[in-house]
Amino acid sequence: MKRISKIMLFLLAAAMCVAITGQTASAEIVGFVKEGNNYTTLAIAGAWETNPSDINNSDQIVGSAYYGKDGTHGFIYDGLSFTTFDVPGSVSTRLYGINDSGQIVGGYSKDGEYHGFIYDGINFTNLDVPGANVTWAYDINNSGKIAGAYIKDGHHGFIYDGLTFTTIDVPGAYHTWALGINDADQVVGYYQTYGPYSNQYGFIYEGGSYTTLDVPGTYGNHAYGINDQGKIVGRCDEVGGGHGFIYDGVSYNTFNVPEGYGTTSAFGMNDSDKIVGCYSPGSVCPLPSTMLLLGSGLIGLIALHRKLFFKKRPAVR
Repeated sequence: MKRISKIMLFLLAAAMCVAITGQTASAEIVGFVKEGNNYTTLAIAGAWETNPSDINNSDQIVGSAYYGKDGTHGFIYDGLSFTTFDVPGSVSTRLYGINDSGQIVGGYSKDGEYHGFIYDGINFTNLDVPGANVTWAYDINNSGKIAGAYIKDGHHGFIYDGLTFTTIDVPGAYHTWALGINDADQVVGYYQTYGPYSNQYGFIYEGGSYTTLDVPGTYGNHAYGINDQGKIVGRCDEVGGGHGFIYDGVSYNTFNVPEGYGTTSAFGMNDSDKIVGCYSPGSVCPLPSTMLLLGSGLIGLIALHRKLFFKKRPAVR
């Protein structure tokens, strides 16, 4: 009998809970900023989940918040206050990346479809890989290059340079997600080696070469962000829970928010080594690549699950 991944079990439980009771399976998901050994909690009043995804060198933070039946909305946090940010006409909006110029990338749903987008401070521009069923834009560097993922006969990562989409697929992988990009065009993400039930591993892509990230003592990891010094942050999993990690090119350091219930995820890191992510006092913090699915209900999840895993194959940030 095939082993169902912890991620899929969590998604199914969350979706069923929303569909049947109108409540999430977790009591609360809370954001954080980590600076050295100090943690600052980020929690939007009235939101069931606060998920910071990225931080730039001006300490601007972007992310998304889930409000139950009131849906999911993006936010920008300037260190003092949260500003709601939604793509006009969207049903849900999630912000995933921000560069030092304040350009923002993310994903939104409208009329049953998922699109990536870029916002330049004035205009929203859709970002859709030609022929893809779904496109997510996860990060943007200071040159305007974007890392993301799309569904088209499976899951694939991509880099977009403003003109051309270049597919990022780890050789031999069943699916690939590209989640972070720095100014040296180094890309990080994660992949699965075979089928939907196999373990997942982070990777770094540079100059056409892929290097797998393998956190010692864990059975899988996701690399979510990379700063301009080449430091990588993400989440690693072991029996009993998940941990945030930092990789400096030599060694891995894992950490957990003190209040976290066995799970901490690190999503973004700026050049001052400030880290943003989320933790849960009562359940599992969802992956960025799966956040778009939450709140959509069981039917939508099953439909996408069938498309991803039974057609051929996947969150992410």
